Amino acid sequence: MNRPSEAGIFRTACLRIDRAVLPKGSFPRIPSGYAKRLLGVSVRLGILMIAAAVAVLFMLRWDSWVGARVDQTTDDAYVKGDLTPLSAKVEGYVRKVPVNDFERVKAGELLLEIEDDDYKARVAQAEADVAAAEAAIDNIK
Repeated sequence: MNRPSEAGIFRTACLRIDRAVLPKGSFPRIPSGYAKRLLGVSVRLGILMIAAAVAVLFMLRWDSWVGARVDQTTDDAYVKGDLTPLSAKVEGYVRKVPVNDFERVKAGELLLEIEDDDYKARVAQAEADVAAAEAAIDNIK
């Protein structure tokens, strides 16, 4: 005797359910093989999605995890570090640093302010020298 497959039974059951009126609170019975396969696929898909999310999280936050560690460890007395040389066009004492450690900055963004008291004094002195020279020229005329 030929036995119908579970898929065939499921299709037939769905067709009969579509045409039949079910009592309130009852649900159609899904064949157990189909439910097991659906559960297996759902579990695999869930694990794959979680693994993908963890991989993306690692890729996006790697710099902060490596650079923000409190304790640096070493096996060979060398500690890896990222150095970026910075230099200013003028010398002076740093007044303010508006950026934080490991903060991303863009080209042209202000990294630090240098005290400008000495430069203001030099400009005032130069302006006074110019005024004195102009006064001397007026006296000669």
